[in-house]
Amino acid sequence: MFNLIPENWGGFVNPWVKEIENYFDCLKSLHFRRMIVTDDDLKILARSRHQSLYSLKLEKCSAFSTDGLYHISHSCK
Repeated sequence: MFNLIPENWGGFVNPWVKEIENYFDCLKSLHFRRMIVTDDDLKILARSRHQSLYSLKLEKCSAFSTDGLYHISHSCK
């Protein structure tokens, strides 16, 4: 499945991740759809929500690798 995110879409998840990191302490589940999610974004989520995040759904997202998923799987419940 390629080209699911149009050119110049601008759907970067980074601003959302920064807000989640700072303000949403009790967040247990996240669902991002058609967004650009980098390994650094996943690392921030793993670091900031490691005890509370139980579910992360990345539907048709791009720009992350197994390195980012490693941080989530080894830090979060």
